[in-house]
Amino acid sequence: MLKAWYTPRIDRLLAGIVLAALSWTGSGAGLELKETFCSCGYYWTPEKGDPAPAVLSVEFRKSGDPDWRRGVDAFRSPDDGMYRGSVVDLAENTPYELRLRTPEGRNVANGTFRTWSSTVPIARTVNIADRSNNGTIRISDRGKPDGWIRFTAPRGGILNGDRSQSDSAIEIDGAEYVILDGLTVRGGPVNGIEVKNSRFIRILNCDIGGWGRPGEFAALPRLYFDAKGALINSDAGIALSDSIGVVVERCFIHDPRSPSTSWTYGHPVGPDAMLVNKLAQTVIRYNDLVGTDERRWNDVIESGGNFTADGGFNRDADICGNFLAFPNDDGIELDGGQMNVRLFDNKFEGGFCGISVTTCVRGPSYLFRNLIVNLGDSDGNASLAFKDLDQRNQCGMVYYFQNTVFSDGNGFVTTPPRRFGRNNVLFCGNLQIGRAHV
Repeated sequence: MLKAWYTPRIDRLLAGIVLAALSWTGSGAGLELKETFCSCGYYWTPEKGDPAPAVLSVEFRKSGDPDWRRGVDAFRSPDDGMYRGSVVDLAENTPYELRLRTPEGRNVANGTFRTWSSTVPIARTVNIADRSNNGTIRISDRGKPDGWIRFTAPRGGILNGDRSQSDSAIEIDGAEYVILDGLTVRGGPVNGIEVKNSRFIRILNCDIGGWGRPGEFAALPRLYFDAKGALINSDAGIALSDSIGVVVERCFIHDPRSPSTSWTYGHPVGPDAMLVNKLAQTVIRYNDLVGTDERRWNDVIESGGNFTADGGFNRDADICGNFLAFPNDDGIELDGGQMNVRLFDNKFEGGFCGISVTTCVRGPSYLFRNLIVNLGDSDGNASLAFKDLDQRNQCGMVYYFQNTVFSDGNGFVTTPPRRFGRNNVLFCGNLQIGRAHV
């Protein structure tokens, strides 16, 4: 896959990104830490009546190391008075310590955490074909942290999702500690795989294609409609909602049944590789989400609830090492809560826009070491590499570090004042940089 496609120098500023917002309490109570494989988000709100310092520094280290690493000073959120942020580039399955300090060097909060491991204990393995009920596969099994349930299929087997009586070839609802591993899924009335109301689900090494509603193109209003006359929009290879701890890793999502329209006919509508909404502690890594000129995405990854505090990835997410190609709108929408949402080491190609952070309701979110090249939709039109246009409900900070753009389109349009960047390289038609320092 794509893990090693881009390995630029990590300078000290980025190596210690403690991209932040937490709040000062002299007792150190209320520190919340939310880890993933290689990052950890932190949250701290002051106790009532306690002063909030103008500056809080953040330091972290592997447990047992003699030296602390210094991160970017915490940023205090203007909407709720909370300090929150992230430390990144951590080692997997490793214990860490984190502390917050005043300018005078006083520790005001301390915490410990262990990053996730790629290897988890498997209690039992199930042939997913054994779960088919008249073609419908629904999973609501509940494993445990020390005993996950793994669903797989014999090598060469293909799951026919068109027999499903639900909207999805595989529907995971109310499940916990479940893994889908090595599945080939073809078809699905609307979605390939859907996960909702679940905790700690991993979708690994899956090949997902040919899902969604087949449609007919209407000359007026130039959109695709299904056999019932409904507009085809937001059908997804993988749809995730209202869930915690979902991992999608090393999957290939491709070839939906219907294409999307382009901006030539108004805002694009059509299928997505992934659709996300109201999530927490999500990891999307090392996937190939690839459209074609004949089967373009609307967005490669689309967010629901764009202007809501819990919309999209919502909080504590890592989207890293992915190849996202050929949308008629955005490569990815981070739009929504964007609270400790981290997008890094990804490659974007061939879309109308690269990355959307419209709108950052809570923040902070972090975009670093991404590569955006050769923007252009199905009509050859290219717009912004970084789209940040709408100020509705916008209180969060967005950080841009060490991103590279090579495109005929434009670079940044940012919404001041809560935007900050360093060391971004842009070769594009027009920088269009707003008042934020990027």
